[in-house]
Amino acid sequence: MPLKSGGAVESEFMRGRANTGLISIGKLVANYLYAGLYTSPGAVKQIDFATFTQKAKLDFDVGENCAYRLAKSGDYLYVGLVTSPAKIVKIDLKTFTKVSTLTLNPGENEVTSLIIIGDYLYVGVLLFSPSKVVKVDLVTFTRISALTLNEDELAQDLVTDGTYLYVSTVVRIGKIDLATFTRVGSLTLAAHEYDNRLAIKGNVLYVLAGELAVTRRIVKVDLTTFTRVTAVVIDATGQSAYSLWIIEDSVYAGFGTSPGVIVKVDLTTFTVSATLTLDAGEDDVETLADFGDNLYAGLATSPGAVVKIALDTFTKVNTLTFSSGENSILALIT
Repeated sequence: MPLKSGGAVESEFMRGRANTGLISIGKLVANYLYAGLYTSPGAVKQIDFATFTQKAKLDFDVGENCAYRLAKSGDYLYVGLVTSPAKIVKIDLKTFTKVSTLTLNPGENEVTSLIIIGDYLYVGVLLFSPSKVVKVDLVTFTRISALTLNEDELAQDLVTDGTYLYVSTVVRIGKIDLATFTRVGSLTLAAHEYDNRLAIKGNVLYVLAGELAVTRRIVKVDLTTFTRVTAVVIDATGQSAYSLWIIEDSVYAGFGTSPGVIVKVDLTTFTVSATLTLDAGEDDVETLADFGDNLYAGLATSPGAVVKIALDTFTKVNTLTFSSGENSILALIT
């Protein structure tokens, strides 16, 4: 697997962004879009929605590398870093300043996923043997405990239906009871459906899955029975896909191609309804978020860029390109 900035091991199963299942980001009242930079040290940019321009940038301290995941609760933004051991930076959004940094235990390396549920932050950490989900108390901003996954599993993505936490592990989907923080089930998908990103709507879990050189699919899982229902092929050649995002009755998948591609799937018919290919040089759609009437795509380019897309026409509106050295946007949040 190739190395990215900061020396972190990077693969298609360690990238991208999807809906957590707690809330539709696009329905929030917000003035800014926040973009994490995969640089050393890491940084977060604040983007004004009204003008689609950068308002501010917050650079982290030396050793706080690679802003890989973002989670937001109230006036605070939490940034998961690709460090060993893993670190989480807490930012006060009222002043856009750093509050503190939480370092996890030795061996709990490289944040792969973040989700906030109530007063707790759940953190997927890489660890190849084995991976873990770490529970953090947001009131005290301290580590409470950790749930260890199976030896062959990597904690890739986390979503919730409010009762259970679902974790994508590449080889299967784990089901965790939030009340007891214990694992209560697992689901293995069909052949070649290696799960990568998750998104949730109601009682249905959508899984971005597939294998290189085979087919890339979105798999539909019934959460009531925790069983696989069906799948729709979104790419027949098995191109790398890193992000999954639900807006109302559609799900969007971003591809790590050159140029980048976003595929739209109608959830009612569960068929591909449209495909958007970005301009030359706008490569690697790593993360998606929405606000108002627009979809925003973060690109893992050098320098990084954010593409603004009109949802009604599914066409590109504009691109905000960052300064030289501000590379690779792997996380967006409003």
